[in-house]
Amino acid sequence: MANARLLNRPEDFKRLGINPDKIEVWEDRRRNNNTAPGNSEWWYFDTILDDGSTAVIQWHTKSGMGVLIQEGDAPGISMKITAPDGTLYQNIFKFETDDTYYGEEQCDLKFGANTFKGDLKNYHIHMETAEGMGADLSLESLAAPYRPGTAYFTFDSDEEFYTWFCVVPKGKVTGTLTYGGKTHQVTGFGYHDHQWFSVIFQEKFNHWVWARQSFEDYSMLVFDMVTNEESGYTRFPIVFIEDKDGRIVFENTHNVACKILDEYHDDDQSDKD
Repeated sequence: MANARLLNRPEDFKRLGINPDKIEVWEDRRRNNNTAPGNSEWWYFDTILDDGSTAVIQWHTKSGMGVLIQEGDAPGISMKITAPDGTLYQNIFKFETDDTYYGEEQCDLKFGANTFKGDLKNYHIHMETAEGMGADLSLESLAAPYRPGTAYFTFDSDEEFYTWFCVVPKGKVTGTLTYGGKTHQVTGFGYHDHQWFSVIFQEKFNHWVWARQSFEDYSMLVFDMVTNEESGYTRFPIVFIEDKDGRIVFENTHNVACKILDEYHDDDQSDKD
């Protein structure tokens, strides 16, 4: 039965207290305070830097897929840095729940001495150096935040939801990255999104394609999602294009075709150190 839908009706915005005409700063705060099994939330950031390095930093209310089935928060920050020579540095830093803070007005996270704070336009991420890795980065948005409808996709009921909020489709990154025990001045471009959910989303979706590309004058993002058989393989083909001033020049959430022209598969790393 096709029972999945994007919540984008006037009554959906009203029930959730979301402004249909404007994305507001509070929307990037913690949104799911339910700590029951299956519930979680994360703030995702990645950057491609001018020196050829890349970084992904992700803040989780529950770190690791295993804890999704457990009661309570299990906060953590995953960090992955690829150096210009291709060397990969990665770690997951875990924290006690009483050593974390979530601001009420905006994205304002504190996990131990590490912070992630911003207001849709400007963000700052500080990661204390630990085990040879750290970061002190500023992200200045060069685009406008985007959410499809209310950002909520539901399944059998409103209590079963998955979300996607594209906070910074494209931004300017400056600051420092520390890896291999050395600190590097960096510049480049970055991205930030925010997701929260009450289901184990790998069980609710059959597959998805997530891709983005920024040009000099335009930024494009595709998030093409297909639900599982139980939800009727319902497809959500989300595509939007913004101009250099952050104005949406094209948007579609229901009838865009997405065709995979080529595939690439990573090697299985599960048995490797």
